[in-house]
Amino acid sequence: MSNGGVLGLAGPARVYDCLLGGKDNYAVDRELVRELLRIEPGLVDAARANRAFVRRAVRELAGLGLRQFLDIGCGLPTNDNVHQIASRHMPGARVLYVDQDPLVLVHARALLVDDGDVAALQADLRKPEDLVAQALDHGLLDPSEPIGVLVTSVLHHLTDADDPWHTVRTLTAALPPGSVLVISHLTNTPTEPAPGTPTPPDTPPLAAPPPPAGIPLLTEPPPPLEQSLSRAASTPAGPRTAGSSAEDPSPEGASAEGASAATGSVAADASVSAAVAARYTEGCSLPLVPRDPAAILSLLDGLELLSPGFVPVEDWRPEISAGTPSEPSLYLAAAATIPH
Repeated sequence: MSNGGVLGLAGPARVYDCLLGGKDNYAVDRELVRELLRIEPGLVDAARANRAFVRRAVRELAGLGLRQFLDIGCGLPTNDNVHQIASRHMPGARVLYVDQDPLVLVHARALLVDDGDVAALQADLRKPEDLVAQALDHGLLDPSEPIGVLVTSVLHHLTDADDPWHTVRTLTAALPPGSVLVISHLTNTPTEPAPGTPTPPDTPPLAAPPPPAGIPLLTEPPPPLEQSLSRAASTPAGPRTAGSSAEDPSPEGASAEGASAATGSVAADASVSAAVAARYTEGCSLPLVPRDPAAILSLLDGLELLSPGFVPVEDWRPEISAGTPSEPSLYLAAAATIPH
């Protein structure tokens, strides 16, 4: 989900694209990214680690035999999209992309116009019943077969008033048995990955593909984010709490040990997370609501987690690599099966 059409504000999909080193972003998006990096320079690595997690998750789900995928809040196309990953490991896989941002849909449909196994539709995760109805009525996905549903780097754009817990329940209730729900979510409690966790080999800056024919570049190529980092002030902006949870849902069906393990060693002051959330919410067309591990895990209440459970994104089935240990993770992730 990304609402990038509010005049004068950054758009979530374009901000994420900027963090990944893409070109489909405006000056307003790049300026917000620079300001966020002054507060939390780890956001670039976090975005790359999250994207690497998505690639591994799609690969693993295809390895389990899933042949169809629903990518909610898909964002702008990058150089290794879900349908490309899925088709490498499951030829003939079908992928339905969903996003709320019209700009995302323009790029996605132009890119996918010649692929009969891929489609895109516009829907809003804040209206989950409508989204589910559109997705299942579209015709690309077979509602009688298991579906891999990706809701990655999206649920933290829903406030508590939007009730992401209801959103997840609505999605899972509509899925056929054997389906798998994959989530990743920014946390306000950065956590240390397990000792010895390698840095995935696919986390260098991603080069965005050229736009499809007829779709002009949104802007001139942005300056490298490394330049933004070098210009960033060393003093973070003053913290301002935004989107803090008024209630702390208690996980019951999902493993309580998972929440404890994911909590790990707190490696950064929570005020940094609050400052990032405040500035993002002020400058972007959607809010940013990092949550604590217990609240994130409670989104999966009643579902069975796939190994390795609820962990930092870097720890979810990492590639075998001689990479250096990861920095404290800003994203937590899990994959959960829909019971038969």
